[in-house]
Amino acid sequence: MSQDKMSQDKETIAGLIPHDLPFNRHLGIQVDGEMDGHVLCRLPFREDLAGDPQRGLLFGGALFALLDFALGAACGRAVAPERVVATIDLRLDYARSNEPGRDILASGECYRLTRQIAFARGSAYHHPDEPPLASAQGTFMIYDAPAEWRERKA
Repeated sequence: MSQDKMSQDKETIAGLIPHDLPFNRHLGIQVDGEMDGHVLCRLPFREDLAGDPQRGLLFGGALFALLDFALGAACGRAVAPERVVATIDLRLDYARSNEPGRDILASGECYRLTRQIAFARGSAYHHPDEPPLASAQGTFMIYDAPAEWRERKA
């Protein structure tokens, strides 16, 4: 994917997701773009996010938040611009530990939409060619964006 296309997708996706979520901002979650219907996100490695500082293993809640964001972003991308999503249920299957010092990437895909529910799946990994650290599946409620959110987008 070209850098111009990736940048355009980052801006489009960022416009669909409220970034005033302090927890995600604190974690430093970034949107890398979109490819083949998957939203790609990144959690840069930080020592203060280690649940086991001696071994440099990431706190499980940070990985959960990253996948929640990636799947929610994919669903947000799939619904009409005046609608937003909120997590109803999210399941993570942790497959292996992270490697200290490496960023964690996440990919989220919205694979089905109904009038009120979006279904998504995704995974977290260090590199797409490596085995996943975790896989996730979630459901998201779809609802009309509050007026103040629509006003901020305008």
